[in-house]
Amino acid sequence: MIGTSRITGLKGKPLKSELHHWWPRKLSAFWNDKDGKVTRLSWEGKSLRAPSAQFGAITNAHHIKLQGPWAGTIEPLFGDADTHLPQIVRRLALLPCVAANLSCPIEDRLLPVGIDRVERERLGEGLASLLIRCPSHRHLIHGVTENIWGRFGGDERKPDNTLTALNMHQQYRQMVDSLKFGGKVVLLMAADGTEFIFGEGYLNTLRGSTVELQYRCLVPLTPNMAVLAFAPSRYFIQPPLCTIRLSQMEVELINVVTQVYSRDYIFYREREPQLTEHFRVREFRRLQFENFPWLDELMQSVSRFSPR
Repeated sequence: MIGTSRITGLKGKPLKSELHHWWPRKLSAFWNDKDGKVTRLSWEGKSLRAPSAQFGAITNAHHIKLQGPWAGTIEPLFGDADTHLPQIVRRLALLPCVAANLSCPIEDRLLPVGIDRVERERLGEGLASLLIRCPSHRHLIHGVTENIWGRFGGDERKPDNTLTALNMHQQYRQMVDSLKFGGKVVLLMAADGTEFIFGEGYLNTLRGSTVELQYRCLVPLTPNMAVLAFAPSRYFIQPPLCTIRLSQMEVELINVVTQVYSRDYIFYREREPQLTEHFRVREFRRLQFENFPWLDELMQSVSRFSPR
């Protein structure tokens, strides 16, 4: 259930300046190393190590600064997701998977596992909360609002947190409803000795303008586990969740994709990634059709996977 479905009013009280995390603190804690720190790597190659809670936040990102009684905040919208997602991630990280063997068809590498309805809904809401808050989606919202502003003869403006928050408020429920029910979920487990990186955006077709019956998103949740959630036009309903162990090459491929969807920073626990040209240009980019051959093969295999 969405934490609070409406904008939380302030009853005449002034808005207080706050840090709003797009990378929830309890989730980012999974990326801390043995010293309790994560490394932030910039597009220029500069690194900074600090506790994960110090990263992944924007000042007043969810405040709605309007005159009169309409001022408020959408921060409570994400309360349930930020509470439940780390708990779900802990359990999912313990699920078994088949050892990676690239000589086998992908179907032979998949292992069906169980997930109850409530947990599946909470996972969907947690993913939606990450997709809607990340810097790349905020950049997308800003581009749309600036385009509309320009049609009315307005000058180019800096990103406006209030306009962004209002759009996020409208889009969030649509994303949650898209991800909570149906579709397929695949847990991508990193090969031993490899790690996923985290970034400022994700491969994602959801925009939040409506409830979408077909979608795909790829989200790293911990250094050892990423999740692929998608709804193709045709698929076997069972199993709703399965796991697959990735090879080193496949983990590195997903890390390259993460850099495509990041602009200023990426984050890692222990294994520093090699920066790609996509990241060094310092732009939010997207893959054409939000897809690439390995991912397409995986989704097709999962769609027709029906264990006996």
